[in-house]
Amino acid sequence: MFRQEKTYIVLSLIGLIAVVSYLVYSLLSNFISLPALSEDLSSVDVPLANDTEMGIDLGATAVAVLQLVDGTSTAVSRLPVGSCVLEPGGNLTHCDLSGRNLNSVDLSDANLKGANLTGANLSGATLLRADLTAAQMESVDLTGANLTAAILVGTNLTDAILVEANLQGATLAGAVLHGADLRAADLTNADLIAADFSEANLLDAIVNILQLSETYSIVGAILPF
Repeated sequence: MFRQEKTYIVLSLIGLIAVVSYLVYSLLSNFISLPALSEDLSSVDVPLANDTEMGIDLGATAVAVLQLVDGTSTAVSRLPVGSCVLEPGGNLTHCDLSGRNLNSVDLSDANLKGANLTGANLSGATLLRADLTAAQMESVDLTGANLTAAILVGTNLTDAILVEANLQGATLAGAVLHGADLRAADLTNADLIAADFSEANLLDAIVNILQLSETYSIVGAILPF
């Protein structure tokens, strides 16, 4: 009887270690997948991550990610302005497209780092694999847009409309989606680590509890479950 109990305890401990190891691996995988920077970020000062409604605090991992995002934004700010030609694969770095009607435009693989898209109409747009790192996208309309595998590291999407947007495999590390409308958006396999979803509407969105546990904040957000 004692041997059976001892065996059960050992197996339980092994199972617990396996679960913890998987969670740690998942967090580290997301962290390592972010774009590498050449400059030293050790002096960057960022706030600690908030506890989310899921009751999980990423602590040092979130701080490291936010440092990386902050350093990335700094690096982007030093890039020259692109040609600003609206075409797939185009160089639109720091281009001012604010308030423009870009309905159904195809900007697949385009470089939109640091671009200003505030208030622009990108409904139905194709932004497949587009790089929107540190772009300004407050109140942008991305209804039904295809952002599959897009890079939105440190992107400001405050009050953005992303209803039924396809964000499968997108990288939203450190992105700000405060008050964003993501109803029925598809976030399958999207990297949401240290992203701010406070006050966002995620009703009917395709996203799992593990992804949301990695965010900076979901305080006040409407969740899909």
